[in-house]
Amino acid sequence: ISYPKQDSDNNACCCLVILSYPNMDIIYQDCFMVKVEVPYIPGYLAFRECDIIVSALNRQRLNMPEITPQILMVDGNGIYHPRHFGVASQAGVVVSIPTV
Repeated sequence: ISYPKQDSDNNACCCLVILSYPNMDIIYQDCFMVKVEVPYIPGYLAFRECDIIVSALNRQRLNMPEITPQILMVDGNGIYHPRHFGVASQAGVVVSIPTV
């Protein structure tokens, strides 16, 4: 999830890329813009971004249901979070896929 600079409308770009292993070939990719409804509060990024990650995975399941990621790499803290349960941990629990 990335936020454009100088964007006062709270838009974000979410990208999901699934690679094959061990060849690391791209087998699925999707990027889309979303309007972020939850304000940024330091320490509570999971509440802002987890639903967006889940929606990216739901889009993938609709477009290519035969592919299921075995692991998610999330740009955010997991157990390293000050409360030991950041966006990576929350996303993994919600979608039942291990996260890094």
